[in-house]
Amino acid sequence: MIARAIVVGMALLAISTGRAVDARQPRAYFTDVSARSQFSYITRNDYRSRKYFIQPLAGGEAILDYDNDGKMDIFFTNGAELPSMKKPAAFADALLRNRGEGAFEDRTTAAGLAGGESGYHIGAAAGDYDNDGDTDLFLANASPNTLMRNNGDGTFTDATAGSGISKPANTLSVGAAWFDYDNDRLLDLVVSDYTIWTPENDDQCADAMKRAIYCSPTRYISVPNRLYRNLGNGRFEDVTQQSGLADAHGKGMGVSIADVNNDDLPDIFIVNDTERNFLFINQGGGKFRDQGAIYGVSFNDNGVAVNGMGSDAEDFNNDGFVDLFYNDLATQVFALFAGDRGKSFRYVSYPTGLGRLSFRFGGWGAGFIDYDNDGWKDLYSANGDVDYLGDNAKQSDIMLRNLDGKTFTDVSAAIERAALALPGLNELAALQMNTLLGMCYSRLLQEEESAQGARLAFQRANEINGRQVAYDPVAAFHYFQFLSRYRDDATAQMVVDDILQRLPRFAPARLEKAKYYDRGGDCASALTAAQLALASDGNDINSERAAHILMARCYSMLGNAEDAAKEQQWIEAHPNPETPRKPPPLP
Repeated sequence: MIARAIVVGMALLAISTGRAVDARQPRAYFTDVSARSQFSYITRNDYRSRKYFIQPLAGGEAILDYDNDGKMDIFFTNGAELPSMKKPAAFADALLRNRGEGAFEDRTTAAGLAGGESGYHIGAAAGDYDNDGDTDLFLANASPNTLMRNNGDGTFTDATAGSGISKPANTLSVGAAWFDYDNDRLLDLVVSDYTIWTPENDDQCADAMKRAIYCSPTRYISVPNRLYRNLGNGRFEDVTQQSGLADAHGKGMGVSIADVNNDDLPDIFIVNDTERNFLFINQGGGKFRDQGAIYGVSFNDNGVAVNGMGSDAEDFNNDGFVDLFYNDLATQVFALFAGDRGKSFRYVSYPTGLGRLSFRFGGWGAGFIDYDNDGWKDLYSANGDVDYLGDNAKQSDIMLRNLDGKTFTDVSAAIERAALALPGLNELAALQMNTLLGMCYSRLLQEEESAQGARLAFQRANEINGRQVAYDPVAAFHYFQFLSRYRDDATAQMVVDDILQRLPRFAPARLEKAKYYDRGGDCASALTAAQLALASDGNDINSERAAHILMARCYSMLGNAEDAAKEQQWIEAHPNPETPRKPPPLP
């Protein structure tokens, strides 16, 4: 019997199945078992009349067996009062001890984990940093971070003072991961840091209707993530500068650890909010180098830096190579990168169906889990919006079942029931660059999600547009995009070839041709097509960046390290234009 569990907000969902679930048979299901337990924890971000930038970041968790009884327990972080950053009882963290059979008991106070006066807590990471056999906790905070040592008797002691784990004043930390980067059998620590923030320097923003909203992350400066080397005896050394992590500034969110290039050295994948992602490749000797651009994971397939949130690193297609995943906000599409022989990654969100399935959702936490024990890792995403103002603000979490490592399907029963009633479908039309195809596409999503329906929509759009222009390449290109999302790649390429025959210098089509060659492993043809795309008409900074990303990856795959490095330099020199390079003025 194999049992797994997922924590969703404060609902405890248990699943137990003794065999793999066949695709043709009823799926395994989760049961809410929270009623079997007594606890008072509620995630609080102190939202009242004033919106603070930090408030959407609350409610991190760690799963650990803190008392070594063979059953996994749950630790939750919590926020604090704003602007005082004090942590009264209502804002206490929570430790739930697993009693078995889906029941938990609150052991927060007895364990000494309520949080005291340590401020606003966000992320948590569990690991035995002192090798005494007991799992310890690290808390990523808006205030100074906290290291909690497990005493082995059911209690924890704050071991931060004198540990060497410190950070620049007012640094906002979001997440962390324990790992042994130098193979000395002592767990080291990497922390994803976001920006410099205090309640006093918090900006206030409003929308066109003068309603208070959470400010864009681009209003805040970017900072480096931090790396701490474990020296033993409870001491750590901040090696951020000498390790190379200090060279890359971002707004760190999700952290994943994996040996992506099979050299027996763990690497670091950090997802950023509105900034390019980082893939720190372990060079050995305590050195790391960000090679996200060369490996093809710095941006999404369109060369855009999105609102990256949660992440995970696993082998979803069982080919022996690590794959990378992150979720982001609604309409941005969750990103899945398939590892290519440990040398690079390919963006496979659309070929696997993930693009279509995730389009309406905003994800925050995520993880691979083989919920049905069929040997294929499925995807779970904890969803929601940044604010409560949009039609799609209230969202359900989703479980995406992995079908033989090739595609995913949504097996979240609540999502399936609500899918046809979800508002905002017509908003998709606005994303289609005001072409009549957009209206057809929006109706198509409601009536028939098929390539045949897309053909009819495209045909009708060009009939109407034909009264004004002889040919509408934008409508044709959106038809191509639809076909790509629904995995009709052969027809999609016919559309691209038709566009290029009529308009040889139409850059979007040239770039998609390069991606097509790249997906097929033909890097030589992909490089030629990408160079033609850069020399064509209709490029913007994102499409240029997408072409350079493809070229960096292909040069690397072909062993041309010099040109790959030049492409990475170009990418790093062209970040999101609205990202500030200096702190915003204090109010």
